[in-house]
Amino acid sequence: DRTTYTPMAFMNMVSLMRRFIDEIDHFERFMLVVLTDPSFYSEASARNYTLYNALQTRIAIEVHDVKLPSPTAALVHLGVPA
Repeated sequence: DRTTYTPMAFMNMVSLMRRFIDEIDHFERFMLVVLTDPSFYSEASARNYTLYNALQTRIAIEVHDVKLPSPTAALVHLGVPA
């Protein structure tokens, strides 16, 4: 069985993810691991990270070289971008 959430619950979840990313410097020795379904990154999906622009600007791979890790990044992508 697959768990589903209301649209409001989904938006609250992505908002909370964005807040953790923005405030990660305030936490000492803290790591948040978020496992997502590949559809979370697909614009064809009804529920994807691009629906919340503030989160999209923080986790999208748009500007930097995806093959080279950023030593100052608060976010680490595990896996190969499509």
